[in-house]
Amino acid sequence: MKKVIFYIDYEWALGTIHAELTKQLFARGINSYILPWDKNYTREELLEMNDACDLIMTTPHGYIRMREATGYQIPQNRFAVVAHATVELVDWKNYHRIDECQAVHSFGVVSNFLRDQSQLLGFPKMPTVCMPGINFDSFRAPIRSRLQTVGYGSTFWERNSLPECYANQPAAYKRGYLAKEAAAAAGLNFRIAQKYHNSYVTMPGYYRNVDCVIMCSSEEGAGMPVVEAGAAGCLVISTPVGHCADRAGTRGADFVPIEEMACLEQMTDLLRFYASDAAAYQRRCSEIQEHARTYDWTHTIDSWISLL
Repeated sequence: MKKVIFYIDYEWALGTIHAELTKQLFARGINSYILPWDKNYTREELLEMNDACDLIMTTPHGYIRMREATGYQIPQNRFAVVAHATVELVDWKNYHRIDECQAVHSFGVVSNFLRDQSQLLGFPKMPTVCMPGINFDSFRAPIRSRLQTVGYGSTFWERNSLPECYANQPAAYKRGYLAKEAAAAAGLNFRIAQKYHNSYVTMPGYYRNVDCVIMCSSEEGAGMPVVEAGAAGCLVISTPVGHCADRAGTRGADFVPIEEMACLEQMTDLLRFYASDAAAYQRRCSEIQEHARTYDWTHTIDSWISLL
């Protein structure tokens, strides 16, 4: 049985993607484990790990970090490198050799958007697009009767209060304050997952306790709240970022413009419409949830296996 190590964050989007991957891959004859990258491993430990596995899958940041931590003793062709955000590609280009995408075992990205970004940045190899899946049954929930509570499942900050640690990071593009302002303008409750959730493991329960989920980012590598909330039977409103437009399309989400004021205005209008028409709300949620079956790992796992 092939042995794979995921050198990765074990929480939130990266955590849920790779935890589910371990299950999907095992069913297909590939044994995989998550090695959390937030610990300090000795060089000897990492080299011994390399001796006991066939492949290490990580992000560009993880690839750079592990190569440096082991004194470049793990060969490049032992790595499958998958980018989940533009900043990872930018940092690979700025702080490492961009042509190493040709030397690693495989090079992938999680959306068509990131594939295009890699080419704009000058990467000499076209990456494989391997879109993350979900376990549809883990999120599936009954359709709610009416729209009362708007949810926000990504990193949140108030307008003009972006923490310095988020600057130039994926969180800098989230703009959750727009979702809060739209909910307030529509007279609806607003619930932020980040305020009281500590793990992706508890998120299926969160989606059951909101009626709509908004993702109003100006940029995403993928965009997991859209697919997770859709499976949970929520109304989904999103900007056309990451993999959302490709995967959700008009059946899986109501899309709003990326430009900030137009985004806020159209989100508010949509919330007011669905809050005033319970039957229309239920019909739309049912359509979104039915489409969300296409997000299941059974439809996406082959692209990940191709990287291994």
